Amino acid sequence: MKLLTTAAALLLSVALISQVKTSKDFLVEKGIPYKVVDAPLKYYFNHGDDIISLKFDKGEIITQKYSADGIKQTKFGVISKKTLPKGYILEEFVQCGEHLFQFFNAWDRSSKSEQIYYQKFNFEDPSKPEKPVKILSTTKMVHYNGHNKIDTYTSYDKGKVLVTYRLHPEKRSDKVNRDKIGLYVYDRDMNEVWGEEIEMPETEANMDNLGYTVDAKGNAYLLARVRSGENAVLKVFKYSGNGSEPVAIEVEAEGKFFTNGIKLYEADNGEIYLAGFFGERGITKYIFGIQGKGAPSAKGVYFARLDGDQLIDERFHDIPLGINNSFVSERQKEINDKSKYTGKGTGIDHLKINEINIRNDGSVIITAEVFFVLAIRVETENGSKIKYQHHYKDILVLKLRADGSLDWMHRIPKRQIKSKFIKEQLLMMGGIDNTQYDRSNVGKGDLSFRYMKTGDSHYIVYLDNLKNLNLQIDQDPAIHKSEKGGYLTACKINDRTGEIEKHSIFDTRKVKGITAAQFGINRMVQTREDELIMEVYKKGKQDVLLRVKLNEL
Repeated sequence: MKLLTTAAALLLSVALISQVKTSKDFLVEKGIPYKVVDAPLKYYFNHGDDIISLKFDKGEIITQKYSADGIKQTKFGVISKKTLPKGYILEEFVQCGEHLFQFFNAWDRSSKSEQIYYQKFNFEDPSKPEKPVKILSTTKMVHYNGHNKIDTYTSYDKGKVLVTYRLHPEKRSDKVNRDKIGLYVYDRDMNEVWGEEIEMPETEANMDNLGYTVDAKGNAYLLARVRSGENAVLKVFKYSGNGSEPVAIEVEAEGKFFTNGIKLYEADNGEIYLAGFFGERGITKYIFGIQGKGAPSAKGVYFARLDGDQLIDERFHDIPLGINNSFVSERQKEINDKSKYTGKGTGIDHLKINEINIRNDGSVIITAEVFFVLAIRVETENGSKIKYQHHYKDILVLKLRADGSLDWMHRIPKRQIKSKFIKEQLLMMGGIDNTQYDRSNVGKGDLSFRYMKTGDSHYIVYLDNLKNLNLQIDQDPAIHKSEKGGYLTACKINDRTGEIEKHSIFDTRKVKGITAAQFGINRMVQTREDELIMEVYKKGKQDVLLRVKLNEL
């Protein structure tokens, strides 16, 4: 009887899943299929309706151009690795309007120097980029297996580009060595505005560099934690080049601990905005009898502005207990409830800012996500392996008014997991081919989310388990496993009221008569305010574009 009941319940569950209807707020269209391009790294960019992709495979770059109107591929090309510097390693991309710049590094053995290049692509025909241009040559940079030698930042208007790097320490001891940081500012055509290698004012042991940005005037900003004995303060150093001394601006922030540092962004009025999560350091925990340190726990949001060289409008917004208690276990609720009285409870662990959107009216939208990686030892007949689990969990979305006060805040539940054994992880980290690594793609695939603003609404788009479509606030979300299909889901938030509603856009296993395989959040581009275009694999060695259009605009 029990077996019969279980079977009946399973059939009912399948029936309910098959009856789920997608939202009428979205129109989904399928384009014209074309030959698939197999490549480990794929990047997508758009300038208006012009869409291009750059796909990297064994040193070659496969270029494609697409029509947003026709939902089809219109151009195809291949850039030979012979046209690129020998041994080049991809670093980053920067888009300044209609200009797309690829940055890469190459080590010059003869001169024992680092070489940094850029290559400019155009949206008319990406198969015909300009020749690579060397912009930097210096001594050995700090890197990971040849990668991550530079970081890039842009001003609000995309008119300035900041390139930063760290030189290899001259002395081994952190208590003695002072970091040397490269700061180079360029205009939108990659002409150098100014550049210097700057020695930090404190030793490594007494100074942690936390973040950078650049403004439209070409000023570079460095946020650092500076220690003096047991005390530590946050400072923003403003550099203007030409050998001038930096302006140091202290960020008091009531002495709070920032769980993942502070982000710096320029607004359209030239002011620099600061935002981050404050909370508690990791609390010692015991897992299977092993002592370890827990993750830093976010308990609130910090926000401030730089007006010239003055820090103004510091604001602190606690994450409400109701949000901490949403979509968590009963045990976690008990811990959170006790924190009201002890002041030592946890907030949201592993919460990291994803993006800060500063709007024309001065209001700010902050999106953040819970992300962490677990290393799990798995015993097999051939010995032990390490399995890495990438966890992309709940999303926090909030709006701050122009004066810095909190308008609304939402916690969007999700549980996304992707597992990779160590051999596959080494491949992803560049162990096989150093040209085929990109930190933004590690572990992501169909995980994480995409933010878009349309009309009077904000949308958080992600792939989810169908069981979570009507999730109640006291329920823990069902897990979505990467590459196992899922429902493309959109959470719509009204900008004025903060009212939120959830929509199912399509089932990747059955959309317009195909299975949308190899789905990836990073394979989406927003071509118009009401439109998303994405490339998927439809099987039969063919790719195809899907267009998702909002019916309300």
